[in-house]
Amino acid sequence: MDDLSAKLQSLLSDPESMQQLSELSSMLQGEQPHEGAESTGSPLPFDPAMLTKLTGLMQTQSTPDKNAALLLALKPHLGERRQLRVDKAVKLLRLYSMWKAAQASGMLKDLL
Repeated sequence: MDDLSAKLQSLLSDPESMQQLSELSSMLQGEQPHEGAESTGSPLPFDPAMLTKLTGLMQTQSTPDKNAALLLALKPHLGERRQLRVDKAVKLLRLYSMWKAAQASGMLKDLL
């Protein structure tokens, strides 16, 4: 996960890569790429700042959660039905941590 965020960060910080992304988005939208257009002047179908926030959000997934660790440690000692419930609970814990991180970053301010 750290490798992905590092690659995404290097992609967003490189003006040439941003220009290529801009041209790609223009092609996908059916427009002709503009000659000499700067990466800040051409509209992208996504916000690069939002991608940076999303990388931070993905990094929260890699941080260990003590509650999830406890559930996963108990999982081998449970029956099959309860093991499935543990899997769902761990997914919900990860989703909740992502929600809290998204809320703290301000990504959800327009939603709520």
